[in-house]
Amino acid sequence: MGWELLWYGLTALGLVDALRCRKLSQSIPVAKAQGGDSTEYGWLAGPGVVLDPAARHAAEAFAGAKGLDVLALIPQQLPATTALGLVQALERDQVRQDRLARVRMVGSGLLAKREILERARLAEGSVASVEALSEAASKLRRYAPGGFDFAIAPGLSAGTKTPFSDWKAYHGLFGPAAGPMIFFSLLAVAILWLGVALYPVAGAAALLVFHLQPTLALAGGPLEPRRLLSATLLRSPKVVWDGLRLGFGSLDSSARKAEIEALRPTYERLYREGRDRFFHPPFEQCPVCSAANLVQHLETGDLFQNKPGCFCLDRCRDCGHIFQNPQLAPVGLDYYYRDFYDGLGRAEAEAFFSYGVKNQRDQVATVLSVCRPQRWLDVGGGHGQLCQVAAGQSPETRFEALDLSEAIEEAERCGWVEKAHRGFFPALAPSMKNRFDLVSMFHYLEHTVDQRAELRAAYTAVAPGGHVIIEVPNPESAFSGWLGKYWLPWFQPQHLHLIHRANLERLLREVGFEPVLSLTVKGSQRTSLLFGAVMLIHRLAPAPLAPWRPPAGLWGRTRYLLVQWASPFLLAAAAIADRLVAAFGDSPRLASAYRVMARTTKQP
Repeated sequence: MGWELLWYGLTALGLVDALRCRKLSQSIPVAKAQGGDSTEYGWLAGPGVVLDPAARHAAEAFAGAKGLDVLALIPQQLPATTALGLVQALERDQVRQDRLARVRMVGSGLLAKREILERARLAEGSVASVEALSEAASKLRRYAPGGFDFAIAPGLSAGTKTPFSDWKAYHGLFGPAAGPMIFFSLLAVAILWLGVALYPVAGAAALLVFHLQPTLALAGGPLEPRRLLSATLLRSPKVVWDGLRLGFGSLDSSARKAEIEALRPTYERLYREGRDRFFHPPFEQCPVCSAANLVQHLETGDLFQNKPGCFCLDRCRDCGHIFQNPQLAPVGLDYYYRDFYDGLGRAEAEAFFSYGVKNQRDQVATVLSVCRPQRWLDVGGGHGQLCQVAAGQSPETRFEALDLSEAIEEAERCGWVEKAHRGFFPALAPSMKNRFDLVSMFHYLEHTVDQRAELRAAYTAVAPGGHVIIEVPNPESAFSGWLGKYWLPWFQPQHLHLIHRANLERLLREVGFEPVLSLTVKGSQRTSLLFGAVMLIHRLAPAPLAPWRPPAGLWGRTRYLLVQWASPFLLAAAAIADRLVAAFGDSPRLASAYRVMARTTKQP
C-alpha cells in the first residue's frame, strides 16, 4: 500500500466534497413564478443579464415573504462547469448570518429595497462588470439589517459574463485567494493523473470521482446545468484549460497598469519634494519615561507595499518602551497610508481585516464582563465593524464611532453607529465631555503620535464611573524576537509606538484611570507565522506594477511569477504551523496582543 493510500484518500475527499456540494445546491431555494407586483425593490444586474417580468415578480414576492432586504438571484440554467464552480464558491450560511461577511456574488443580479440602494448610493440598472456586481453585493450586505439571501430564478439569464469568464471577474469573486486557487486546481489534476500512472487502481478511482463530481453534485437538483455529460467526461482538460486561461489572464495588466500610471505622477512628486520632510526630528529621550537611554531595537522597511524607505524602532533601556524614531510627520503618514486601506490596496486590506471578527466578539465579551455601557464610543472605528458586532451582544447600547477616514461616515449610513465623528480624537474630545460610559481603543493607540494626549481625550469623553478599554500589540511576545522584522505587529511604518503593559497602566493612572482588568489576548498569535510568510513573499517579490516604484524589468516580473506560484506551499505550511502552535503552545508569553480595561477616578 504505502503511497497508494494517498489516492484512496483523495477518492474519499472527492466523494465528501461532491456530497457537500449536492447538499448545498439542493438547499438553495427557488423563487417560483407567482403573481403580484411590487415597487419596494430595485434591481441591479450584471452585464447582459435579463430578468423577465414574471420571474422578477416571483423573486420580489419571495424576498418580501422572507422579510429580506437584499436577494441575490442565481440563473437556473448555467453551463455545468460554471454551476459547479458557483456552488463550490457559495457561502450562503455565512453571508446570511454575518453582515460583516464579504459576499462571493455567485448570482447574476440583485434585488434590494430601494431605501437601502439609496443609502448605499447605488443606482438601479445594469452595472459595468461582474466584479462591480460583487462589490455592490458586499456593500449592500452591510446595509441590510433585515437579511440577505440567495435564490434560484428560473427566468433569469446568465448574461454575457460569469465570475469564471476572465481573470478580473474571477479575482472579483475570490479576491487575493484567486491565484492560489488556480494553482491548486492545476496541481490537483497533475496529482490525479500521476496516480493513474503510479497506482492504476487507486489513481483511476480518484480520477473517476473527480470527473463524476459535476454529476454527483448537480444532477436532479434545483439547478438545471447545461452540457452536464460533457462537463463530466472532459473535466480534467476543462480544468486545465480554465486554469491556464485564467492564470495567463492575470498577466494581462492593461487595466491595472492604466490605474497605476495615473497615480505615478502624484507619488513621484511627493517623493521628489523631499523624503526628509516625511519625518519629525529624532527623539533624544523616551516619550514615556523621558530617559535619554535609547538603543536601536529594529530596522525594517515597508513589508506590505514595498514603498521606499527604512524605519527604525528604538527601545528605552530604562522602561522598555519601543517606538519609531525618527517618527513620521503628517506628510509622511499620508504618503504611507495612501492606497493602503483604499484605492489600490483596498482588496488586500479587506482580506487582511476579515481575520478579525472572532477577536471583535471576544473584545465585546471582555467589556460586558465588567460593565453594560449605555453609550459607547469606539475610537479608530474604521468601517464600524466592532459596533455592529457589539450591537448583537448588547442591543440596549447606543454606539458612536470616531475615525479619520470617510469609511466612518458610511458606517453611520449603514446604521452600524448612531453617530460618526471624523477627525482627531484629542481635538474632538472637548465636545464630548462626560458623554460616554465606555471609550474603546482597539488597535488604535499604536497608530497615534501622542499616546498621553489620546488617553487624556478618553478621560475627557468618559462620564464619571465610566471605563476605557484598550487593546494593543504585545512587544513582549516571544514571536517578536523569533520572527524579527517579519512579526506582523511591528507593522512599519504605521505603528508608531509599541508600549509595554506596565507602561500603559502607568500612563492610565497618570491621566486619571485605575486599571480593573489586564490580560493577554488568548489566540492573538494564531496567524503570526501565516502573516510572517505573507510579508516574506512581499519582500522576496514585490508586485511588478506599483506607482511608487519604477516598473519591474524582465527579471523582476519573472521573479514575481515564480514566487507567486510557489507561495501556496509556504502559506499552507505556515498556516499548519500556526495550528500546531495553537494546539500545543497557546501560552500567554506567545500572545501578540494584550488588553487593559480601566475605570475613571473622576467624581460626578
